[in-house]
Amino acid sequence: HRSCGEPSHKLRQPFCIPRLSVVSVVRVEAFRSSVTSIFVQSIDLGMKSLVIGGTGQLGANLVRVLIEHGHSVRVLRRPDSRTFTLDGLPVEFVEGDLNDGASLRKACEGMQIVYHAAGYYPRTRLAVAEAKGQALKETHLLLEAVRNCGNERLVFASSLSTIGFPKQTGRLANESCVFSTRFPGNPYLMAK
Repeated sequence: HRSCGEPSHKLRQPFCIPRLSVVSVVRVEAFRSSVTSIFVQSIDLGMKSLVIGGTGQLGANLVRVLIEHGHSVRVLRRPDSRTFTLDGLPVEFVEGDLNDGASLRKACEGMQIVYHAAGYYPRTRLAVAEAKGQALKETHLLLEAVRNCGNERLVFASSLSTIGFPKQTGRLANESCVFSTRFPGNPYLMAK
């Protein structure tokens, strides 16, 4: 494994996670491979791409995949976001927030494709209705920005917790599986 002090410009490396065990490295590489396979259908060479959530685990790996495919990448980041996962990469940063429509429009301007890999995450314990309302507001603001800027495509990534369980044992879950939960009071889960 590499230490956090080494340059992270080698695109084949997963972003730095201190003190990785061999098992963790394998998991990160498997995760990165799944990111590539999930998004490969939407990747065209040389596009201008915006990644919202690019400083997170999914987003940082997506940024690397896009760069490997020749994309110019812009990342929307909050003023307090840590960007060490993207150090040394040819990335343009734009400050903004999912609650700020003007910053979303600024980030979307001139981009061909927008990858939304940052979902609402309640930082405090909220009522489910409040969490759902906030998540819907942020999604609405982003969709409005994408429409107003004329972006060609929006790729929306969410959580596995948004789909239900398959009716048949041994089958994979997909969007046709009806959502159900044993935790209806969980604001994060219900906001997804």
